Amino acid sequence: QAIAVFATEDAACAIEESAPEDAALRDALRREDDTPGYVCIPQGEPLPQDSAPVAIGFGRNAGALFTVSGDGNLHRWEVATGKLAASITIGDMIERARVSPDGNWLAAAVVKRDPFRRSVEVWDLQQASRACEMDFGNSILDLDISDGGELVAVAMSDQTVTLWETKTGRTLARFDDLYNGGGSAANHVRFSPDGQRLANTCAGQLRWLTVGGRSEPVRKTATYHAPVQFFPDGTRLAMAEDRMRVLDAATGDLLYSFDPAGREWLEFSPDGRLLALTSRGDVAAELVSAASGKRIADLPNGRGPNAAFSSDGKLLAMTTVDHALQPGSIFVTVWRLAPQRP
Repeated sequence: QAIAVFATEDAACAIEESAPEDAALRDALRREDDTPGYVCIPQGEPLPQDSAPVAIGFGRNAGALFTVSGDGNLHRWEVATGKLAASITIGDMIERARVSPDGNWLAAAVVKRDPFRRSVEVWDLQQASRACEMDFGNSILDLDISDGGELVAVAMSDQTVTLWETKTGRTLARFDDLYNGGGSAANHVRFSPDGQRLANTCAGQLRWLTVGGRSEPVRKTATYHAPVQFFPDGTRLAMAEDRMRVLDAATGDLLYSFDPAGREWLEFSPDGRLLALTSRGDVAAELVSAASGKRIADLPNGRGPNAAFSSDGKLLAMTTVDHALQPGSIFVTVWRLAPQRP
C-alpha cells in the first residue's frame, strides 16, 4: 500500500501567484525554478474510508510523515517516495489524536472493544513504542500534547479538563465543571509553547488553565465552538469564531480580527507567519497571512481536521478529498513551500 496523494499544477500556481500585494509572503512561496510547488508523491489508490486520518504530523525531520487513522492504526510514510515504512495497531478505534510540535510524540484517544475500554495513550514516535496510558470513562472531545511530550491535556464530555504528566502518569490538575452546566461540554484545549498553561474554549467562554491548577476566565466568545491556537512565540492567540480573532496571550485583549470564518482547525507555520485553515465541510482550506488575514493560497480539496507544517517550515501536509476521482476519495497532499528570501 502506498500513500495516496492528490496534487495538481493548479495548486502550485495558486500558492505562487495569489496575494500579489503581500510581497514578502508571495516571495516565501515562490518557486525558484521550474520544479513543482508541491511534493509530488506517487499517486495510489484512495485511502479506505475507515482509514481516514484523524491526525497527521511530520516526524522530527521532514522525511517522515505520520498519519493516525480512525480504524486504530498508526502509519509512518517516507515523504520522498510515498512508501509506507511502518504500521502499528494501537486500538480498535481512535477518536482524537495529536502529534507534538517537535514531531517526537503522539497522544491518542483510543477505544478498545473487548473488553470495552477508553484511554489516552502516549507514543514515542522515534522508538515506535507506547510510553504511557491513562484510562478515561467519558468521551474525549479534544486533547493536546506539549512540545517535548511531557504533558497531556484531555477535554472531556463531562465538562472537565484533565492535565497529566506522561513520565509518571501523575494527574497534575483536574478542572471540574468549568462552565457550571452552561451548555456545551469542554471543547478545545491547546498548550502554550512553553507548556505552562492551556487555552480552553467552550460554552461561550475562553479560559486560561495553568499547570498549577488555576482556572482564569478571560473573555466570552462569539460562538460556542471556538478553536484556538497559540502563535509559536507564545505572545498571541488565534481564535476562530464568527471572525478570526487574534488576542494578546497575556491579557486576552483583542489585537485585530479578519475573515475568513467557519474554520474548525488552524495550524501555524513554525515562524508564525502563515496560518493553515481547514474545515470538515465543503469550505475550501486556505493558507493566509497570520498578520493580516490576506489569502495566500487556496488549497484544493483540503479538508479538516488535519494540517501540519514540518518543523523547518518547508512542507505543509493536509488531508484532501478528491470527488472527481470518485466520491469521497481520501488522500494526503504535501506541498513544498520555497525557502523565505531576505
